[in-house]
Amino acid sequence: IQDQTQISYEEIMESVNYFHTLRTNPAALFNQVDKINLIPDVTVTPVGDGLQIRYNRQYYPKISFNQTYFDEMAAKKDEELNNYIEPHEEGYQRLADNLRIREQLILEVVMCMVKAHKRYFLGKDEYKATLSMKDIAKETRLPEPIVYHIASNKNIEFNKQVSAFTDFINTSRSLTRDGLSANYIKDTISQIIDDSDRELTD
Repeated sequence: IQDQTQISYEEIMESVNYFHTLRTNPAALFNQVDKINLIPDVTVTPVGDGLQIRYNRQYYPKISFNQTYFDEMAAKKDEELNNYIEPHEEGYQRLADNLRIREQLILEVVMCMVKAHKRYFLGKDEYKATLSMKDIAKETRLPEPIVYHIASNKNIEFNKQVSAFTDFINTSRSLTRDGLSANYIKDTISQIIDDSDRELTD
């Protein structure tokens, strides 16, 4: 290169070093796809003829209260200090209670879902059962808006796959006035396509 270009060795090495800093696909810096990892709030596992439900606490922040330190501060009998530490104890207790209630509500909704889809979870049915928000609200005796809030942005792990709660809330098997269901219609259309001796358009 030096003989053909008459460029000095130092300039060539500077260019080579710069070349190594370049990217083969510079635009990739502006086209990064965010990787979404779904966190399972609950895991359902078949155990014999039944199903085990586990709330995955390990995926959530753990809170703790240093009771020993609080008692030491409270023992000083300092009014200003007490006015400072008491709201912190109340705040911790309120947060801990809310987390317990959250867990309880999620488990109530999941137990209702598992009960409705038990045959599906055990591999005895190909399709999920019919289950609506209203059904869950009736079973759990919770207001429907609360059920909707609990089911939103929550995930369930089953058979090493993570799915949204809402995947298990459907009416695809409910019957219409003609006695048909969405699944039956879908299967019928698939059968017509499979049985046809010619190519069908959409």
